[in-house]
This record gives sequence, structure tokens and C-alpha cells, in this order.
Amino acid sequence: FALGAKSLSAALQAAARQGNASAAEMIFRKLAILGSSNLDCRNLLLLAFANAGSPLQASNCLEQLKADGLEPDRFSFRHVLRSCTEAGATRHAELWFNKMISAKAEVGSLEYNLILRACAKHGEGRRAIAWISRMAAASEDPDTFSFNAVLSAHAAEGNKESALHLLESMEDGLTGSLP
Repeated sequence: FALGAKSLSAALQAAARQGNASAAEMIFRKLAILGSSNLDCRNLLLLAFANAGSPLQASNCLEQLKADGLEPDRFSFRHVLRSCTEAGATRHAELWFNKMISAKAEVGSLEYNLILRACAKHGEGRRAIAWISRMAAASEDPDTFSFNAVLSAHAAEGNKESALHLLESMEDGLTGSLP
């Protein structure tokens, strides 16, 4: 009993949402044999790696996508960023964020917030401040998630003074005077 491309695509989507990277890879290989390994399928595979918190696999997948002549889109990069965030791989996330900018993919507050969440996981308050400042400089308004991530980064490193100053900045609605 052989599954067609449509059934395999549905199975790939289910595996991706569950973060079952090994199942997603197996299904993807079957789709590739059928000639159905388009960008949407690649993005589902990247989603599986993101949900599994596997930045190395996600990075390799995106590089292979480009080697196969496909152009990664915003979602391709976003899934790699998410995989880095889930693993707490801040520097790897920053690298991919910069590659996203170089590729001229659309970058918005969600992508900045993924970097900020990675900073929060590692208690990197100064790095989080640099990123929220970069976000504001790019005319992306920091939101509740942005400030929460920066506060979490400061809390994780025990920097109460900077966290207090950040809260004051939030009350004033200012991001230019961040610590």
C-alpha cells in the first residue's frame, strides 16, 4: 500500500507540528522520490526541526534547500531561528538572523522576539538590550513579548537594577533610553 504525495504531505505536516524530526525526514525523503520536495515541504521539515529544538538539523536543511536551487522565504529562516531559540543557541540564532537580512527576507517583530527569547534562556541581559535597541532602530516596535524576554534575561542573570530601569523605560514608552 503506497501513499500518494497528498497523503504524505499531510503526514509530514502532522510530524512537523509534533516536532517528530525523524518521522518528518523519512516522509520528506519519500516525497522527494515522488518529486514533491518543494519549498512548502522543506518548510514543514524545517518546522519539525524547530519544534524539536534541533538547530544543526535546521541549518543543514536550509543550506540544502539553497543548494537544491530553492530560495528560502521568511518562514524558512523563521523556523531555523525558532530551532535556535528552543535550544537556547543565541549566537547561532544571531548568525541566521543576519543571513536572513542578507537574503533580503522580510524581518519583523516575531524574528526579533525569537532572538530575545534565546537571550532570555541564557540570561544574557546585555545582549537582549542590544537586540531590543536594534529592533527599535529598525522601526520595529518592541511589544510585550520583547520586553518580557529582556526582563527574563535580566532576571536570569540576577540583574535587578537593569530590570528596574527597563520597567521604567516601559512605563515611559521609551526604548531609546534602555540600559
